[in-house]
Order: sequence, then structure tokens, then C-alpha cells
Amino acid sequence: MYNNTVVARLNPGVSVEQARGELASVARTIAERYPPVLQRMASELSLPMWPFADDVVGRSRRMLLVLMGVVGFVLLIGCADVANLMLTRSGSRQRELAIRSALGASPARVVRQLLTEGFVLALLGGALGLLLAYWAMRVLLAFAGETLPRAESIGFDERVALFTAVLALITPLLFGVVPALRAAMGSTFNALKEGGRSATPGQARHRLLGSLVVAQFALALMLSVGAGLLVRSFVRLLATDPGFRVEHVISTKTTLPAGRYATGQQVKAFFQQAIDAARTIPGVTAAGAGNDLPLNVLERRTFTPDPSAQRLDVLNRVIANTWTVGGYFEALGIPLVRGRFFTDGDGRGAERVIIINELLARALWGDEDPVGRQIKWGGEQSPAPWMTVVGVVGNVKQATLDQPTIGQTYEPLYQVSDAIVGNTIIDLFRSVNLVVRSAGEPEALIGRVRAEIQRLDPALPITRARALTDLVAESVKPQRFSMTVVGVFALVALGLAGIGIYGVLANAVSQQTHEIGVRMALGAPASTVIWTVLRRALLLMMIGVGLGIGGALALTRVMAGLLYEVRPTDAITFASASLLLAMLAVIASLIPAWRATRVDPLIALRAE
Repeated sequence: MYNNTVVARLNPGVSVEQARGELASVARTIAERYPPVLQRMASELSLPMWPFADDVVGRSRRMLLVLMGVVGFVLLIGCADVANLMLTRSGSRQRELAIRSALGASPARVVRQLLTEGFVLALLGGALGLLLAYWAMRVLLAFAGETLPRAESIGFDERVALFTAVLALITPLLFGVVPALRAAMGSTFNALKEGGRSATPGQARHRLLGSLVVAQFALALMLSVGAGLLVRSFVRLLATDPGFRVEHVISTKTTLPAGRYATGQQVKAFFQQAIDAARTIPGVTAAGAGNDLPLNVLERRTFTPDPSAQRLDVLNRVIANTWTVGGYFEALGIPLVRGRFFTDGDGRGAERVIIINELLARALWGDEDPVGRQIKWGGEQSPAPWMTVVGVVGNVKQATLDQPTIGQTYEPLYQVSDAIVGNTIIDLFRSVNLVVRSAGEPEALIGRVRAEIQRLDPALPITRARALTDLVAESVKPQRFSMTVVGVFALVALGLAGIGIYGVLANAVSQQTHEIGVRMALGAPASTVIWTVLRRALLLMMIGVGLGIGGALALTRVMAGLLYEVRPTDAITFASASLLLAMLAVIASLIPAWRATRVDPLIALRAE
């Protein structure tokens, strides 16, 4: 069967179920009007209906929701960094702000000054972010290709600019007001009494800074786990056997115009000539043709097996079907399990034959030999002729690598009546993929095959000339896109989390110079000072990882539909992400720890 899609808008008050019922009645009416030669195909006519949004977004819906959540997590981590920055900056300016308050500045004025500084930074960051986003969008769209639905409508306009401006204004207001209030409401007397000494942050500020770092680590772990699961899933996907061999194989798609190829005999003759011409190319080992290629089998048929079948309801009696010419199986490397391939004797007037895949053979006849058994198209009362199974081939992925294989049949094109093949309203037999296997590189073969086809018909359009490795690569594009984007955002999140822990520890070392100097003056070794800094970093990391594991368990349940042969609770991924966070905490602590060991006790004490 050939698939055609019609877009329609339902009248107000009409449900999808009502429309489906009316379409079923229309299908029966259309079937009665078909000419006799097409009655068999008309009896299988169906008119399914589904929401147009599902057609546009399809499987991308879950991926887009996950990406939106990932962007939100990165934004929260960045906001936590901003809050950390404002807290540490206000802590280092306690004396300055205390002097302003002593000279009569109200708390509201101090808050306004700090928030204004935050707004300026946010606007500058937003402007820079817009420039980077414009560049990143071009890279993203070029990388995504057709993976993103309606990618051509994605662009920069006034709505994007307005959203960025609003976000840049709201972010410092939400995450800067608490640090500003704490700085404005601090004790003027205590700040002035400290004089020039380094101010050690109070317990409340100490806890707040630590809480922000913990939140960053928790969010970073969630993103790292998500990225790790997608990477493991993608690796498993690439390791999946598609059921055919893609090395040294090319395919070209050719559509014969009805004006020059008006009869079924002309259509069949051309494809046989094209196959024969391809076989004459030096290095070619096999050539054939089919209306569909693996990973892109569109035709679905209903069928009835003979009474010897063990299960008459198998697979809901819906299977994939492909019409083949010549050495289709040999060119694609589809293995023969039992029986034989099609031969030149399986032509017009010969016994109707068919080849089935292992899945269908086992489902219908179990361990018994299916060769010699029969099936026919349509229901039990269908007038379609019985076809004898002459061979069983290996299972081939019909749609994508991550979708389950279904039953599949193969028919020789030469046994289809000339009236059906030549019928101008059926394009199924006019658009055929030529597949050629050679001993050399496929890129060099594409030009030779093009030349042979154009020699037969110079005006004939040739589309989708490509190596079969590209076919597999295209089938995993959505998974590669999801993995790459989430992975990039996870790296950004790790970088921001590292900056956060570094900033907190560097500020702590700077404000505890006097304490560190006293310890070293009393004989504390450098290893003790380093461990003091590392211990705080590792403590914050472990708390963040503990919270992040709980969040990751919830996040990965949403991602379950994007994974392939990987459990959302994969222990290896969770352990690897936790180890990565531990390494990040240690690396981010090295510079502050090294600076702490470089403190000269005499200079530190003299400065106080």
C-alpha cells in the first residue's frame, strides 16, 4: 500500500472519534469504486486519523521537554553563581557599607545601590548572552537538520529580545535581593569595630553560601546523569545489529514519470536494465532494487496465513512488505536463513512466491519449516491468490534502530500484474531504490551508477544518491542530537558549579587569612591547611550529590522514552556522575588550597 496524507480541520464540536467513524464509512465507499484490477488493494484501504500536532512534533515532544528542563537547570545554576558573587562581594564591602550607613544612608538606599549594580551586570550579561545565543542557534540548527520540528521557523525576533531582557531584569531581583538585604541590615557598629581586619562571615552567611553551592552540585549531578544515560543509550544504539550490511553499499532513488513510462512492462524493463547496467561496473558484486530500504519501510499490509499456522492472530495480522527486483538481498547483505532467494523463474505466470523474515516465520509456524507454507493478502474471505513461502531471511530493522522489528514479507516485482504497476494513480512501483554493492569505496561508485542510469534516460531525475552508512547515520540523528545538546549543557553546568565552589572557597581563604596564619605560626603543616579547604569542598559536594541523586531519579523517569536498552536507574551512570562531581570539587579546591599554604604567618599577623 502507498501512504498519502491529507490535512483537514474539524468543524466546531466534532470530536476525533466522530471523524474516525465517518472516515471508515468513506473508506468502504471508495473501495467499491475501484476498478476490478485494484479491488484486492482497495479491500485493504484504511483511513486513519490523528492530531496534526502529533505529526509535526511526533517523538520530538519528549526530547524538547527534556531540553527545556535542562536549560532551566543551567539557568538556576547560573543564578546561584550570581547570588554567590553578590553575597561574597557584599561581605567584602561590609566596612564600606557600614560607613555609608553611619553617614546617614538608609537601608533602602544601600539595597537600591547593590541591586542597581546587579542589574547593570545582568544587562551586560544578557546582551553578551544574546550574541552568543545567536551564534549558538546557527550552529544548533545546522547540527540538528530535520531533527527539530519546524526548525525553519526558529530565529531571533522581538519576542526573544523581550524575553531575554525580562529574564535579565528578573534574575538579579530574585537572586540578589537577599544578599542586598543582608548587607544593608548588618550591624554598623560591629563592621566598624572590625577596622581593617578581615571579616569572617557569620554562620548565617556561611550556611547560605554553602546551600547555594550544594544546590549547584545537585543540579549539576542531575544533568550529568541525564547526559550519561543518553551517551550510554547512544552507544548501545550504534551497537544494534540492523540486520543488513552497510559497508561498500550505495543507494539511489529513481522515480519514473508516467508520461514516458505508461505501462507496467516499461517500468519493469527499465529497472531490469538499470540493474544490469550497474552489474557491469568494475568492482560491483551485487545489484538490486526495491520500493523501500531498511530503516525506511513504509508499506504495511494485512494478511492471512494458511490453516497450518499455529497462531492466526499473530502480530495483529499487520506486517511490512517490500517489492524487490534482482539481487536486492545480496546487495544489502540480508542473510538467507532457509530456502532460497527469488530467481529469474519467479516471473509473470509462475507460481506466486514470497519471502518472509525470521520473526514472522517463528510467530506463525514456530520451529517448523515455513518453506512451502502459504499466506495471502487481506482477510480470510479475500479473493487474493495464495503465495508460497520459498525463503526465510534475517530480521531487518524497518523503521529506526530503537524500534522493535515486526513481521516482514518480500515479493518479486515481476509477479505484480502489469496493469497495477503501470497504473498512473499508484506511485508505489514507480519510485524504486537501486542498491549496489561493490568491493571499493562507495563514494566513487555513486558517480558511476548515476552515469549508467542517465545513459539509459538522460532526463530521469536521480535523488538520494548516498552511501548506506549515511542511511544509518540519519536514523540515529534524533538520539545524537539529544545526547550532544544535553551533554553540552551538562558541561556548562559542571563549569558553573566548579566556578561556584571555587568562588566560595577562595573567598573563605581570603577572609580567614588571619586564622590560617595563626595555625601555621603554631606549627600546622601545609597538608593540614589543604585538608581543611578540601574537607569543606567535599562535604558540600557529598550533600549536593545526595540531594542530586533523588532529583536525578525523578528526572530520568521523564527521560525513559529517550533511552534504549539502558535503565533510567543505571548504577554505572549514577556512580560515574558522582565520581565526576567529586573530581570537580577537588580540582576547584586546588587553587584556594594552594593559596592557603602560601600564606606567610608574619605578613598575615602584621596585616591584622
